[in-house]
Parts: sequence; structure tokens; C-alpha cells
Amino acid sequence: MRRGDGGTLSSVGNALRVVELVAQAQSIRVVEVAERLGVARSTAHRLLSTLMEQGFVVQDGHHVYHAGPALVRLRTPSKGKRITEVLRPHLDLIAEETGETCHIGVLEGTGVRYVLGAVGTNDSRKTFRVGMLYPAYRTGSGRALLAELTPEALAALYPRGLSGTERDRREVQASLLELDRTLRVVRRAGYAVNDRSSASPVASFAVSLQDASGRAIAALTLAVETRRFKEPSVPGLVERMRRTAGAVHSDLVELQAG
Repeated sequence: MRRGDGGTLSSVGNALRVVELVAQAQSIRVVEVAERLGVARSTAHRLLSTLMEQGFVVQDGHHVYHAGPALVRLRTPSKGKRITEVLRPHLDLIAEETGETCHIGVLEGTGVRYVLGAVGTNDSRKTFRVGMLYPAYRTGSGRALLAELTPEALAALYPRGLSGTERDRREVQASLLELDRTLRVVRRAGYAVNDRSSASPVASFAVSLQDASGRAIAALTLAVETRRFKEPSVPGLVERMRRTAGAVHSDLVELQAG
């Protein structure tokens, strides 16, 4: 980067300062960022919106910003390792009890990346997606996490619509309305399903996982091969996933207290 790029360097520096503020305070508002950085509120809002697009912060229903999944992963290795150790036995247990393949996914920008997985004995395809990144709005885990965001946060995450190519404002709004309808269904049901508009080989279901403060930090997804899938089995599978989510939350509360 050339030294003449003063504006770019200043923006990068401010963004890093915001990340540091969120990491220290755990939560922050636009006005606080503006005051701490000595910038206009509009500038503070743009910085936070950019960081939200990259997953470094998330916004709750009260317009307060918290550490996002990308920032959580940058925290101390020992802490991250301990959280993974909390999730792993729960993931292995539900995969063993249901016989279905399960994954843990986290938001990464507009995508969801699977960071842990356990293959079920019923899965003839032995599908293992750890490390893979998918569009969040098309996956069950992504939808479960997007449903936790405010409309403002979703709009900031998709400034050019779901495909990222919409140029006309009406097209952007139309695609966001489509997403909003999908997420309303998720919120009412308490769980999400994947996009099965095409010939998907699996039917997947997902629930969000909350940390000690009640914020969604990841999603648990369970996939059943389409050829074996039976609609009456859904309530039982979802209830089992909810129990897992509750157990994870309890363990993370203990972890933070310890």
C-alpha cells in the first residue's frame, strides 16, 4: 500500500480500533464509536456496517453491536479450544443417537462455514462438510443464524441483494423481502430448513446455539438423506436438536463462570 493512500490507511486504522473497542467492551453503540474515534456518526455507522458484513460484529434488536463470529475466532486460542471442546461431545452424541450426520456452522460474511462435523451411521453418503463455505441464505444453519439478526443488520449484510449482483434498489429490496419471509417462518417454527427448491440429496434442519449471554454464536444442523426422509420424523429430530442447544448453552454458562 502506498503512503499516499492516507484515507485508506485511516479507514483501516479506525476499523481496527472499532474491533478493539468491541473486544474490550463486549457491546457498543454507534454514538460511542463516534465519540471514541472522534468521527461523525455517519462514519461510525459505515465502519460498523463494514465490520458486520465481514462477521466481526453483529447487531441486536436494540441497535447495539456485539462481537461477531469472526471476532470470536480471533480471541485467545485456549478459549477457542475450550469452546470447541464443549461443542464436540454434544455433536458426537446427537449424531450417534439419531444416526444422522450433524455439523456446527458459523456465519462468515454472507456465508456459513462448517467448523465441526460428526458423520451418522445412517448416512450412506458419509457427507463431511467441515471447512466448506456455503451461501447462508440457502442453508438451514445459515437461515437459523440470519433469523437472529435485525432487519438493519440483514440489509447491511446484503447491500446488493442476496446474489450480490442486484444493482437496482427495487431488486435489492425484493430479494431482502423474500429473505425476510423465509426468516419469519424460521422464527415462528424455532428451527430452519435448507433450500430444497432443487433436487437436493438431503433435507437438513438447524437450530441456533447461544453463548452464556444468549447471543447466537453458531448453528447445529442435522441432515437426512432425501430418499430416507419422512415428514413425521421432523418434530422428534427438532426436539432432540433443541435439547442439544440447551445443553450447549448450559455448558457455556459454566465455562464463562469458571
